[in-house]
Amino acid sequence: MQDLTGGRYYFESTYAPNVVWIDYANLDFGKGTGERELQVEKKIFSLSGDVTNQLEQAKPFVFGMNKS
Repeated sequence: MQDLTGGRYYFESTYAPNVVWIDYANLDFGKGTGERELQVEKKIFSLSGDVTNQLEQAKPFVFGMNKS
């Protein structure tokens, strides 16, 4: 679920009952900040609440023929 007014993205896994969210207001989308990801598959049972500060630097996701 996305809360456009509050600037949050909420989700929960089918494996763990915790509600998790990312607060867009606390993210820096400025030039040069790079891509970030949340390692959900590795941390699913320990994630709960606001996980904005758990986002880690990531390589850009590349589709199909553009892989190098």
